[in-house]
Amino acid sequence: MLGSLVIAYLFLGGAAGGTFFVISAWSIAHFSIPRPERLTHDFKNLQRYTYLSAFILLVTSLVCLLWDLGQPSRAFLIFLLPHPTPLTFGAYSLLILALFGGALAIIHLFDFQTLHRHTYIILEICCCIASLAVICYTAVYLMSSQIALWKPPELIGLFLFSSLSSGFAITMLASYVLRSETLEIQTIKPLQTLHVICLISEVIFLVFYIMNVLSNSAASGSIALLTDPGMLSFMGIGVVVFGMVFPITAESYSLFMRDYRSIPASDAACLIGGLILRYVIISCGIL
Repeated sequence: MLGSLVIAYLFLGGAAGGTFFVISAWSIAHFSIPRPERLTHDFKNLQRYTYLSAFILLVTSLVCLLWDLGQPSRAFLIFLLPHPTPLTFGAYSLLILALFGGALAIIHLFDFQTLHRHTYIILEICCCIASLAVICYTAVYLMSSQIALWKPPELIGLFLFSSLSSGFAITMLASYVLRSETLEIQTIKPLQTLHVICLISEVIFLVFYIMNVLSNSAASGSIALLTDPGMLSFMGIGVVVFGMVFPITAESYSLFMRDYRSIPASDAACLIGGLILRYVIISCGIL
């Protein structure tokens, strides 16, 4: 069974990738349409907070990975002696995301004004592609093992939407810190709608993933662990209620009642649910 550092690495790496993707894709969409000066100023502040948060999460995930290796120098061998393996794909994806995401974080942190808008767009597109690679790798990393619980292809979709959901949550938490009413109305309401769609997609993939696992006799040992009362409560309360039902309900209520202010409690619960999801899947993974 993988340790707690790998659980932290998979969650933080996925959350960082999801956040980079959400803010980069939203930046491309946002600045493609002329906006009022006040909104543009507030959105740049949102970029500054969000890119910096995503970069900190990514660096922390890398520290967890290197710490788990025991000998961090082994990580350099992946780049010095590359082989076509999932680990190599993940290492290069993380490095590329760190370069593009770090560049965007520095640009927005120090508010560089000399770069042409096309340069920003190129960096953001590259960041989106690298983010998706990192997100998908967190599932491929597990699927490359011989453990039946980690073999279903639905795991990629589950981790993809879970990571994107975390990205939406972190972006909206950043907007809550800014407390800009204009930003909330013009920017966060569409993000809330996309977040709800993302959460519903995550629920769908979770259902299909569980159905696939339950139908696989080779996963009997993992199923026994998963249906243990203690682990089942983690799955039911932590993943389903905290990570999915509560955020969907809160965001839908906010949209339905036309309350444009994001709800930080639901975003925090979404992140907790994402972490518990990886804890459950990894902890129950046995041969």
